[in-house]
Amino acid sequence: MGIRKNLQEIWTHLLRQSAMVNCAVYGCSNRTRNSLNDENFQRVGFNVVPKVISGQCAKITELSSKRRALWLSRIRREDLDESATHYRVCGAHFITGERGSSIKCISSAL
Repeated sequence: MGIRKNLQEIWTHLLRQSAMVNCAVYGCSNRTRNSLNDENFQRVGFNVVPKVISGQCAKITELSSKRRALWLSRIRREDLDESATHYRVCGAHFITGERGSSIKCISSAL
């Protein structure tokens, strides 16, 4: 029982040290809480909206640009700054609770 209380205190401390994160999806009220005792507390992960990857192959830049645009369109908010890097989407909007795998550049010789 003592270990569980200790873990709860550590978790609460970590939540207080981090900034509040809100899900960017229109109509979603999921956000981080300052305490495990907050009403409707759920442990849900937050995923950063993918960035456009540059400096690798052109296909990666193209695919990552399309992926970011798709994420932003599915968030369904007109007030988003498309160049911002701080938007997060909670795990409730993913089938597995997590975003998909990253894009990899595969040589055409393979």
